[in-house]
Amino acid sequence: MPKKTKKKYRKQSKIGIAKEYFLRDVKQLKNAYLAITKFFNRITPKFLQNYLAFWLPLLFLACLPPLTDWVRDRNQVLLSDLLLPLILAFITSTILALIFYRFFTKNRFIALLAAIGVYFVISQRIDTKLQPIWNLFRSSKFISKIIDLLGSFKLFLLALIFFILLYFLLHFIDKVIKSRKWDMAVLFRVAVVTVSVAFIIQLFSVLQIVIIEWPQFFYRPAELASKDVNANPDKKPDIYYIVLDRYTNQNVLKDQLGFDNSDFTTFLEDKGFSINSNAYDNYPNTALSISSTLKANYHSDLAQIFGSASLQTVGPYFNSVYYSPIIKELKRLGYSYYHLGSYYEISNQAPLSDHDYQSGNQLNVLGRAYPLNEFPQKELLKSIYGYTAKKGLKIGNFSIFSFTGLNQRDQSLFDIEKLKEIPDENTGPKFVFAHILVPHNPYFFNADGSFSDNPWVDNVGKPIGEKYVGQVEFINSQMKEVINKIEQKTDNQAVIIIQADEGPYPSQEKMPPDGTAPVDPEMNESDKTQRSREDFQMKYGILAAYHIPQATNEDLSSGGDSVNIFRLVLNTYFGYNLPYLPRCYYGINSKKELLKYVDITEKLTGLANPDCPNDGIFTSQ
Repeated sequence: MPKKTKKKYRKQSKIGIAKEYFLRDVKQLKNAYLAITKFFNRITPKFLQNYLAFWLPLLFLACLPPLTDWVRDRNQVLLSDLLLPLILAFITSTILALIFYRFFTKNRFIALLAAIGVYFVISQRIDTKLQPIWNLFRSSKFISKIIDLLGSFKLFLLALIFFILLYFLLHFIDKVIKSRKWDMAVLFRVAVVTVSVAFIIQLFSVLQIVIIEWPQFFYRPAELASKDVNANPDKKPDIYYIVLDRYTNQNVLKDQLGFDNSDFTTFLEDKGFSINSNAYDNYPNTALSISSTLKANYHSDLAQIFGSASLQTVGPYFNSVYYSPIIKELKRLGYSYYHLGSYYEISNQAPLSDHDYQSGNQLNVLGRAYPLNEFPQKELLKSIYGYTAKKGLKIGNFSIFSFTGLNQRDQSLFDIEKLKEIPDENTGPKFVFAHILVPHNPYFFNADGSFSDNPWVDNVGKPIGEKYVGQVEFINSQMKEVINKIEQKTDNQAVIIIQADEGPYPSQEKMPPDGTAPVDPEMNESDKTQRSREDFQMKYGILAAYHIPQATNEDLSSGGDSVNIFRLVLNTYFGYNLPYLPRCYYGINSKKELLKYVDITEKLTGLANPDCPNDGIFTSQ
């Protein structure tokens, strides 16, 4: 036999063997499926079998949107964020299956299409999708008046119109199928297989992410060493940690934004505050900086543990605040923990708190409040359940199901007013953590406290830099009242840490009139050499004002910065012997690599610091 023929024969033999193995595996899978189906049919009533066959594709379809959204946002979400959307998907699919299966027992394919159509109305809030059409109708004064008279009933009117259209559409589809003599059972099976395959593919994506990120979801920061601690000093001062989000330092305000903040800084100095006019945060954004402050350490442990992971999430930063070593130590020392949070996940819940004044973005079920992260909140509010929750479902005064949502403006005002009331509480030593989203955009407040007509991140109404400065002036006036109240109630002995978590984004506060901005406004690009030092100084620059009556100037010189400030407090008042960490500044390597860092100390300050921890950290830029 010629050599070429031999090779061809061998190749065909290999293909034949591979095909034989494949067909054998398919046959085994088929036999396994038939065995499972036979066993299931034997132990399950006929009605339940048919119902489950109808319900499962609906359940899979209902789960697809939240699973898809979660995979898309995988760096910024937690595993627990899936719980509420999947519960709503289960409830919706179960109810729809019960209704449509009973009404369309002879035509499951049409029933499935009808249920899918109704699910679309329930899950996507058709009234919001059609808002542009409403706006077109409003051009007519007569129609506009009718729409206004309808009020909330326009939702029911839209639903009625949709159901009528759906009925005629399904009737048309049914006629077409019958006229062409298509097998309804086959069409139903095709629909089920299609939905099931799509669900399995997305579920597999979720499982891949969960397997990789699982340790990150359950990270807990290491506790502080507490040797030689005086747990019962003569006087335990109240401790206030007030985060004014995106409040930059005095030098940046003056040099880059043209605002002299000396009125406020002079007030603080007269009250005994130590102020660093050129203070910088160690990290560029809220999650990294607040978590670093409240664990009194850099995130080099996260880089070592998770820095090589192919997928990285914000979970470890949130857990560093929820289970903060600093808060645990203060509670062990007898402090009551008062928490004033924001909508953002870093401070929207506080499992260690004794008094949690979070009032917005909560789901109330059977009288119990559950804080909602941004992801489940969006999934809830875009559905009909969100509409119902906003209206509230009650029996008498008892809340069965409702959603309490405060916008950023009202939440900030609530936090400020509560911060003025807490000093009156007589509960022993207090630790108060307040995260206030001012002067963070949107720019809701003018300098005098009035509400702005143009709060958005643009140059409409006034230049964006002026909007930011107006918020600075507003929060200054409020902090003066807060400080006066604390001073009055504590004989000026309270520890007060007023410290921002980050500065404003250079591409926003210095936005040109044409609205253009650099490539990445959050400065998360891996190549940071393109950035000017001014940009870094604005983004990392923070207000840092410390009122620590028993601390010496030497103490403040060594420990007066974001990562060390609570080490200073514990050392000064409770006899801890915690070493002060070197001053280092880090950036994020990219939006996908949230647990890897770039040392930008030299880029920011002009001087490199060889003592900075760099395990698992990229080279400096």
